[in-house]
Amino acid sequence: MQLGKGFCIKFYIFSSIGCLLLSKICAGLNKTDCSVVEMVKKVETCPSNKSKWLLESERKQCSTSNDECEKVYHCMTNAYKNETFDFCATNVILHGHYCGEFNEGGGIVQENYNNSCQNFNHPCPFLHNSSEEYKYPNCSETDKGTAKTPNTDIESRVTPYLAFVLILVIALPVGGACQFYKKRKEENKGLKTYEEVQQSDLDNKI
Repeated sequence: MQLGKGFCIKFYIFSSIGCLLLSKICAGLNKTDCSVVEMVKKVETCPSNKSKWLLESERKQCSTSNDECEKVYHCMTNAYKNETFDFCATNVILHGHYCGEFNEGGGIVQENYNNSCQNFNHPCPFLHNSSEEYKYPNCSETDKGTAKTPNTDIESRVTPYLAFVLILVIALPVGGACQFYKKRKEENKGLKTYEEVQQSDLDNKI
């Protein structure tokens, strides 16, 4: 089936727009991600009250660690509750009566859905700040006997490659379709139409 020139042009325009959008997404990956934590350090325990928390916050000096993102002192366990870390990060609103966790693979703060703080002696509300975990000291209790399993941040590594693959998926069919149309057009230049053949035969008979 011969592809029309109009179809090829429209296909090229839409795919170009798609490639442009994907390039913008890829460019955004190079911008500062305020969700990423900084100055991570493994510690034995977290501050158990506000005064100790403020003291450690002053020592950590998170406010000077990044000019683009407002990062504050944090201290919490990892996902497996067998290690404790303090670090600088932007405040995260934790949802659902869950303690916060430091995701080592992704380098982010998030809810630990295996660690509910609803029934603690100092229970947490449905929404609470990740930078105020000292209010719920049971959240930072560790279980040193818990084996640590591998944890990787797949999304952060896959996204750039996925964008590149999508660009290829869009660009290759467009290039192939246009080359096919160009080739067929060149081949048809030397061929006479049915009406031209009939007219030629009629002229020869005359």
